Amino acid sequence: MSEFDTSIGDSTIEEDAASWMPLTVVHTASTIAILTYRSRNRLHYQHYSVAIPHEEDDYRLSIFSQTVKFIDGINAQNLSYKLGINKYAAMTPDEISAAKCCKLKSNLRNISEGRMIEYPPHQPLSDLPKDLNWVTRGAVNPPFNQRDCNSCYASAALGAMEGAFQIKTGHLPKFSVQQIPGDLINGRGAVPKERLDILIQELQFGPIAIQIFTDTPAFDNYRSGILDIPNCNGEPDHGMLLVGYGVDGGKPYWLLQDSLGPQRGFCNMLSDEAYRPVLNKVLKAKACLG
Repeated sequence: MSEFDTSIGDSTIEEDAASWMPLTVVHTASTIAILTYRSRNRLHYQHYSVAIPHEEDDYRLSIFSQTVKFIDGINAQNLSYKLGINKYAAMTPDEISAAKCCKLKSNLRNISEGRMIEYPPHQPLSDLPKDLNWVTRGAVNPPFNQRDCNSCYASAALGAMEGAFQIKTGHLPKFSVQQIPGDLINGRGAVPKERLDILIQELQFGPIAIQIFTDTPAFDNYRSGILDIPNCNGEPDHGMLLVGYGVDGGKPYWLLQDSLGPQRGFCNMLSDEAYRPVLNKVLKAKACLG
């Protein structure tokens, strides 16, 4: 298979639109209509374009069609979240994982119970605010696009440091990913999985960098709402920035900032005592709960 260049926006499209060759139009029950074009060595759909060889047209269009049908099927169920087309629509699960993977699993597994921080008792959760949003408080920069540099852990860590700086000084800086060393995650500062209260209370002091499990089509195609996917678990594979929490329609949720571009800037994930969607010893949250 080809190596993907998942550039976003019209800036990637240099050819005159009249020279494009239409390939297919996909219509679905939810009235999604997507016109796909071939221009030179790129495949274009909506605001995304993918660089692939001509010989992969049928293969990629088949994946794209399956993705649209999956999205339409989920959206037709009127769940607490909606899915939509994005830059992953013509990619295989392995390609998507490679594009967003932080390559930190070995480091995360090295965090042992012996490195847990001993947290003293905190105030009751009932005494804390019912909702919190560090974005509206001015402590979070716009979403960062890591592209294919596998730097989600750095983006999340930078977000936490930028937030702490803003809360302390009133000025929100923009740090560089290059300032983050490769061995940043070394097992310090993890939160025990049974201490949901700790994460909520520590969040009162600023955004928190976390690791989550995202290897699910629903996360890959997330558009809006509260992501709630039962019976799905796995190893953490992606870093995000926890920037708040709240309740919508009776469902409690975590507010997370992603590093996969502005179109995937923020995500709401179910937060419920019964599911324990908070990190275990490696400080991870779960996109799939159950």
